[in-house]
Amino acid sequence: MHLYWKRNLIVLWIGVLFCSMAYSVSIPFLPIFLNTELGVNDQLELWSGIAFGVTFLASALIAPFWGSLADKYGRKPMLIRSGFSLAVLYLVCALVTDPYVFVGVRLFQGLLSGFIPAAIALVGTGSPEEKTGYALGIMATAGATGSIIGPLIGGVVSHYYGNRNAFFSQRLLFWYLRSSRHLALERIASRAPVPARMFGMISKRLLLIGHYTFCLF
Repeated sequence: MHLYWKRNLIVLWIGVLFCSMAYSVSIPFLPIFLNTELGVNDQLELWSGIAFGVTFLASALIAPFWGSLADKYGRKPMLIRSGFSLAVLYLVCALVTDPYVFVGVRLFQGLLSGFIPAAIALVGTGSPEEKTGYALGIMATAGATGSIIGPLIGGVVSHYYGNRNAFFSQRLLFWYLRSSRHLALERIASRAPVPARMFGMISKRLLLIGHYTFCLF
């Protein structure tokens, strides 16, 4: 118990960091990409808003479905599914030449996402009861840090190597997510009897809901 939950925390912290970075890499150059690469000249602001926001809207709407599948089949399969799906979709983003296809791909990125909620749930259920709050707090720092570093990487890569290559850099980040499936372990930590931990269960569920909301929006 002492070893595997800390191993999961380290592996999935890095995974959530890279995932958040990949999500936010395109923020600095998305309007430029639509204009210079996809030929969008009219209503560029509207196209940029739709292309960026549709991913997070779709992710928020589909999250309960992936959560139910994670409860049924396990969190680790959800990590594998989302890691492979997003790696492929980021490659497709770098190759598209039509703005409608680009928005469609961004939509599927949201529909097939779910790495961060699954990782947080895996850490939350696999950590010892007295360490759950600590583990979830550490995981929150990964999402925030990735969201800060991602735009910086996207801006630098876009400036020196081009907008399309910035999407390739997103895919490289997801190679770690693919490898992390071999490192993460899914085990349910032992808990105290139900009457003794009822308040703790309520507070931890509220923590999980807060983390999911933060990661989706």
